[in-house]
Amino acid sequence: MPGVVVAVGVWCMIREGAVAWQDNHAEGASFFSGLRFLLARKSYWLTCMAYTLLVMASAGFESWCPAYLIRSRGLTVEQAGNISGLVEGIGGIAGTIAAGVLCDYLVKRNRRAYALIPLVACVLVNLSMVAFFETTGALSYLFYACVIFGIGAYLSPVLSLSQEVLPPAQKALGATVMLV
Repeated sequence: MPGVVVAVGVWCMIREGAVAWQDNHAEGASFFSGLRFLLARKSYWLTCMAYTLLVMASAGFESWCPAYLIRSRGLTVEQAGNISGLVEGIGGIAGTIAAGVLCDYLVKRNRRAYALIPLVACVLVNLSMVAFFETTGALSYLFYACVIFGIGAYLSPVLSLSQEVLPPAQKALGATVMLV
C-alpha cells in the first residue's frame, strides 16, 4: 500500500519532459522489437550471463551459510540468524551503495569501470569465501561480511551497464529481462 501511495504521488507531481517522452515512446518500441534489439547487443547478453552466474552462486552461499554456522560452528539458530541478518543487511547495503558511488566516480574517467568493479567484486567474493571457511571466530565473520559486500557491489554497475548500452525506449525492458 505505501508503494501505491508513493507511485500516485510521483505520477501526480513529476511530469516527463517532451524530449524524454518522445525518446521513450519512439515508433516501433513494442515488446518484441525491444527483445530483438536486446538480442542484437552482445555486451548486454554477456552482462546478463555474468550476472546470472553470480546470482546463482551467491544465492547458494547466502542460503546455506546460516545452516553452516549452526552445524559446523556450533551456533544456535538464534545466533546464526542474528549474525547472518546483520552481515547480510549491513554488508549488502554497504556494498551496493559503495559500488554505485565508486562507479559513478570512476566511469567519468574510464567507461570500463562498469565492468571492472564487478570483476573486482567477484574476485573479492571468491577470496573472501575461501577465507571464511578457513578461519574461525570474529575474523571469519569479517570475511563473511566481505563476501556479502562483494555480492552487493556487483549490482549497481551491472544494472548501470545494462542501461548504458540500451536506448531510452528499451531501458525498462532491459532491466526487467536482466533481473528475470
